[in-house]
Amino acid sequence: MFFSLEAKDVIGPAVSIVGAGLSAFLFWKNYTLTRSNSNRAIYVEGQKFLMEVCEQLMSDPSLWCIYDDEDLQKDPSVKQATPLFRAKIRAFAHLHLNMFEIILSELPPVRTEGSLSIIWFRYFEDTLDKSKAIRDALEEKGSVNIWSPRILGEYAVWKANHVAKPGSPVP
Repeated sequence: MFFSLEAKDVIGPAVSIVGAGLSAFLFWKNYTLTRSNSNRAIYVEGQKFLMEVCEQLMSDPSLWCIYDDEDLQKDPSVKQATPLFRAKIRAFAHLHLNMFEIILSELPPVRTEGSLSIIWFRYFEDTLDKSKAIRDALEEKGSVNIWSPRILGEYAVWKANHVAKPGSPVP
């Protein structure tokens, strides 16, 4: 019975099968390209946020005092005790956290060496290591209402890892 098929009986289903396979292949290629473009857009937005942070630091170098080990904190010309200065540092901490909020919530959760995502996770952890002001902003009353579960979860992991280690920054 199989050998009694004519070419016209085979060509139609063969074309349909090839068309379906090609369609599935093009769907997969489109999906991977779209995902790649989406991930790239996240990193580009992150770079724009970093440029904003750099602009703030250039316009007011005293904002470097957000970092605990900054030598500028020893400079007597920087009036750290004033309410205005503390408010600027707090606002700058919130700017950082808003940047991390957007980036970390959209990043693929890939933490393998060589992935672009791991750079942002490391940057967040490094910032937490170096800035009590940023840690304080995450500890503020009502912070669970402001920050996403993703950033609070990342902070909780960081905090758990650093409370147990002697000599690490105190959260």
